[in-house]
Amino acid sequence: MSPIAAQTPVTPDLPALKSRADAGDPEALNELGNLYANGRGVARNDGEAIRFYAQAADRNYAPALLNLGMMHELGRGVAADSTKAFAFYRKSAELGFALAQFNVGNMYGRGLGVKIDAFESVLWFRQAAEQGVAEAQFNLGLAYDTGRGVGADAKQARQWYRLAAEQGYPRAQYNLAVLLEEGKGGAKDDPLAARLYLAAAEPRGFQF
Repeated sequence: MSPIAAQTPVTPDLPALKSRADAGDPEALNELGNLYANGRGVARNDGEAIRFYAQAADRNYAPALLNLGMMHELGRGVAADSTKAFAFYRKSAELGFALAQFNVGNMYGRGLGVKIDAFESVLWFRQAAEQGVAEAQFNLGLAYDTGRGVGADAKQARQWYRLAAEQGYPRAQYNLAVLLEEGKGGAKDDPLAARLYLAAAEPRGFQF
């Protein structure tokens, strides 16, 4: 799975943002980092992005820690270093930030920056899934489906696939359809399975 980063959806008032950042507001510092990282309202500058992220991270601002992890994982403005990336993700995750929890689970699952550990991966995916991260819900469903890092349990797999599918996540829609078609983890439901297969192939706001 790809890592997930915290992004600023729109460009805010730059002078006001800089004023807040100068006063030490960690949210503003992180938002300035996002602007420089993405070249919105300012010229893209990864070094400046890292500088602002680091100032926010020094104040234990979880989204900035996540973003620092992303920059280190991708090698933007610094040499790529998955071990440092994992450390930033983990600190953000321990502060309860769902997207970082997903990334920590992902890195444990793939052995990036840390020794591969399927059990730890499931623990972190669960925390992110419980906060509504669709890809974490899918990965938790997959863990139960395959018995990787947790005991195989088709009923639990169905539950987590369904939550992700309800958010329009195609891979969860497909895997849930398979379980429904085969009657695993609950009642067989061919009509719903067929609808989910279609939704997975051509996502268009499927509704249960």
